[in-house]
Amino acid sequence: RSPYLDRKDPPALQLRHDLVRAKLAAFTWQPTRVARAYPMSDQSLPAKYARAIVVYRSGALAPAIKAIDGLIAAAPANPYFWELKGQAYLDAGRSREASLAYGKAVSLAPSQGLLRVLYGQALVAAGNYDEAIRNLETGLQGDPDSPAGYRALARAYAYKQNIPMAELASAQGFLAEGNVKDAKLHARRAQANLKYGSPAWLRADDIVSFNPPKKR
Repeated sequence: RSPYLDRKDPPALQLRHDLVRAKLAAFTWQPTRVARAYPMSDQSLPAKYARAIVVYRSGALAPAIKAIDGLIAAAPANPYFWELKGQAYLDAGRSREASLAYGKAVSLAPSQGLLRVLYGQALVAAGNYDEAIRNLETGLQGDPDSPAGYRALARAYAYKQNIPMAELASAQGFLAEGNVKDAKLHARRAQANLKYGSPAWLRADDIVSFNPPKKR
């Protein structure tokens, strides 16, 4: 009796769902299982996405970039195809190309915190520390549970010789991991050299005074 029994989802929503399924499968299944689920006879965009991820996971950069560029040609406004390209380049140690790809992803989805965090990591690797700090700070506001993002932020501040802020970022990273002891240690170090009452000092103070909930 449901009025939705025979109603199909909008094509754009269905495609988004199918792309997410393909991404999860390609990153978590064995390649042989992915090949069975998304054979070469399937020329849909989700199937091509799954196969491109499998090629990327194999570590073969040139074939991976070729497959990803095919995805981008088919859907240039999809930020997650650009994200995959950035990831492939970053894993291969080509940080400049990675930062360009991640930058495009961020321009297409500027409110996605995780994309900004990934972009920031690539910028740190490329030596663009000011831009890295800006994107990491913004990205971590939207995705505050990313230890890797805080570690990248700490490195960027350290390269800029801003040790108090590097200590604060380290403290935030340890807290995101659940390591309260080391988080407090780095927060105290940061606090000792930050201006009393400043926003950064207050963030450090929040960590110093944090008490995890007691287990029942």
